[in-house]
Amino acid sequence: MRASGRKPPNVGEQFGFDTEHLFVEHNQGFRITGFPVWNGTIDGTFSARTPEELLRAITPDRTEWILRYTVQGDTLQCVLSHHDAPTGGSMTVTPS
Repeated sequence: MRASGRKPPNVGEQFGFDTEHLFVEHNQGFRITGFPVWNGTIDGTFSARTPEELLRAITPDRTEWILRYTVQGDTLQCVLSHHDAPTGGSMTVTPS
């Protein structure tokens, strides 16, 4: 699947549908590994209560971006392209 934007005013129906089970089957904590930044990648944890919050947490907020993703069980495998990673960087999001 693919999503793109700047600050998403609302999440595309498909992203919400694809990730809604993460909020039913788990708490609201997530772990991200491999978020692409200008000098490599970063890992961390965050909270999200809705698909909208999840999308905001895994995409940059001050630039345009393209997110390609697949959902494999409880894992979101993503390739995120933005100004610091124009060719895309791989990252993984899982419930923590």
